[in-house]
Amino acid sequence: MELKGHKSQVMCAAISADNKRAVTASKDGMLRVWDINVRYELEEDPKSKFVVRENAHQAVGCVVLCY
Repeated sequence: MELKGHKSQVMCAAISADNKRAVTASKDGMLRVWDINVRYELEEDPKSKFVVRENAHQAVGCVVLCY
């Protein structure tokens, strides 16, 4: 699975316990929450659902999803 959207190196990533969401923090200053619950047989791609644009890579040492 390829998560497209960051403009720089991803520094941290985590996947939710139910394998439906992921979160990534990048040197581009963004933290993205992804919907990764896709149907491969229909060629669906993961979608970025939420973006925080405030130097996320500096604030995030470890990312944990609590859904």
